[in-house]
Order: sequence, then C-alpha cells, then structure tokens
Amino acid sequence: MASALFDVVVMHSFSRFFRDALGLEFYVRKLAKHNVKLVSITQELGDDPAQVMMLAE
Repeated sequence: MASALFDVVVMHSFSRFFRDALGLEFYVRKLAKHNVKLVSITQELGDDPAQVMMLAE
C-alpha cells in the first residue's frame, strides 16, 4: 500500500468543509478510512469521526 500524501485536513470550521450532512458524512468516512484526520481551527473535537457527524445535524 502506498503511503498517504497527507494525514490531516485543516479547515476553519466543519461547516466550511461541506454544506450538507450527506456530503459531510461521505467525506468524513472516506478520509477516516484512509486514516486522515479532520481538524478545525475553531471547533475542538476528539479523535472520533462520529463527533464530526454530530455537527451536521
């Protein structure tokens, strides 16, 4: 397996990453599958991708 080009995506807030819950869920899961972490500079969350999904509701 090839090494990843990056291991973290940094954004201002999760609402800037994707506008709708379906799109957010799709990319959160896809990135987590490849061990890529999402980090917001304005919203602190734990390491669990499910916590990001709670923001979409």
